[in-house]
Amino acid sequence: MLEAIRLSQHQLARIAVGDPVEDKNSDLTTFLQGLSVAWQEGTVNPLHHPAPSKPGHWRTRADPVADVWNEIEYWLKDEPQLGSTELLLRLEDLYPGKFTEGHRRTLQRRLQEWRIKVVRELVYGTRADGNILAEARK
Repeated sequence: MLEAIRLSQHQLARIAVGDPVEDKNSDLTTFLQGLSVAWQEGTVNPLHHPAPSKPGHWRTRADPVADVWNEIEYWLKDEPQLGSTELLLRLEDLYPGKFTEGHRRTLQRRLQEWRIKVVRELVYGTRADGNILAEARK
């Protein structure tokens, strides 16, 4: 295959300088006919990677902050600038031994979801369940 590439490169160089290429139609026909089976004869492309699988959307563990999330939301309503570090420190103080540094990423994800929900409510005037806030106030 490398030889065929080099031959093609030489032929292109000859065309560029104006030299005639002999029997170019038969080479083109042979090349086109060989395309359908070229993948069988060649080696595997080292740059080819299989398509990644879709990320899973299911939980593999129970949510460790599910039972205290209402309390966290209350804190966030009072101080929306709180980050996962501050929330984790508060949880560690209130529930010693229950929350560790390993729960920080979970808090980050939940905090991101909460902020997206709040922004949607502010911008679009709808709640997460799709109801319009003005109707909910009636």
